[in-house]
Amino acid sequence: MAKEVEEATLGIDVSKKHLEVFDSDSEAVRVVDNDPDSINRFLEGFSGPVALAVEATNVFHERLVTIALARGLTVYLVDSYKLNKYREAIGIRAKTDTNDARLIHRYLVGYSNGAALAVDYSLAILEGTAAW
Repeated sequence: MAKEVEEATLGIDVSKKHLEVFDSDSEAVRVVDNDPDSINRFLEGFSGPVALAVEATNVFHERLVTIALARGLTVYLVDSYKLNKYREAIGIRAKTDTNDARLIHRYLVGYSNGAALAVDYSLAILEGTAAW
């Protein structure tokens, strides 16, 4: 009997210079430079299905989202306001990039199949907006 492939889930806090990525498989947070080569190298390291949750952060998330969608990955765009309310509701006070990556991941998996977070965020929305 074939082993069922589980979807890797990532919570990603985005800034202008880097991504803080919480990976559910390793339970670790790692830092990836926010440039196309680094993002592609990082995403190449996954085999099988991957879902990532990303907080909408100015325009800094667009590069990651564009690359992930082009690779056929599932992307959930998380509203900053709702994430802050979620943080308050579960009582997390410390706000760091590392904590945010974990929180974004927790927010994603806290909903059945991520259905409450699904966003129609197609590549067409980003056409012509990338400035890298």
